[in-house]
Amino acid sequence: MREEGHCLSRRSVFSGEGASPHHTKHKATGKIPTCKPARPSRERTGLLISFIMNWHMIISTLIVVVLKVVGMTLFLLYFPQIFGENNVNVVPTDVNLVPTHVSLIPTDVNLIPTHVSLVPTHVSLVPTQSYGTACPRGWYFHQGRCYFLSISELPWNKSVESCKARGSTLAIVDTPEKLKFLQDIAGAEKYFIGLMYQGKEKKWRWINNSPFNGNVTNQIQNFNCVTIGLTKTFDAVSCDIPYRSICEKSSN
Repeated sequence: MREEGHCLSRRSVFSGEGASPHHTKHKATGKIPTCKPARPSRERTGLLISFIMNWHMIISTLIVVVLKVVGMTLFLLYFPQIFGENNVNVVPTDVNLVPTHVSLIPTDVNLIPTHVSLVPTHVSLVPTQSYGTACPRGWYFHQGRCYFLSISELPWNKSVESCKARGSTLAIVDTPEKLKFLQDIAGAEKYFIGLMYQGKEKKWRWINNSPFNGNVTNQIQNFNCVTIGLTKTFDAVSCDIPYRSICEKSSN
């Protein structure tokens, strides 16, 4: 309700205009009625209180921010000077947590002696099993030559073809050293070699047509081929009976 509803203006009081019977009573008595001040509404009071509280919070926040900025500035300015004058390092740089002069594994000790050879290098009893060596994989190396001992058993003519397919020929065992080497790796098996009896000449010749200067045991009619192994000699056998064979070729 507006202020005019609470009291009349001074003009209306003294003039009597628009005065109600109630106000004429005051006129007769000669007393001037006074106007009571209007009371603020509850909404205005609430807004005023909220405004005052918000300003308090804003001022408090600004004070805290200013104090933090000032404190950080002072810390950055005086902290290096204080610790710089006293020569104090928070983390020592001259201390090695792990000593570098200590070796957990001694380097002067060889766990495996290099001067011991488990397999003699002058005798090759095991086929070469890696590429890049003098002989292909599965071949034996001896005195610059490579030897292959077959597992399959074939007649002499088929054995010649089998060695030819491997780029080699049946072995020519023309020295005692070569004979001993091949007999050691042959074991108890019999292997065809490149030695054959020439009926017209009645002589034994190698597959390269060079003469044979040795003795052949068990020379029986139609035993025109030779095997080694099982015994320490050259043994005559039938060329039609299948045996294993030894192929030979030069090393790379």
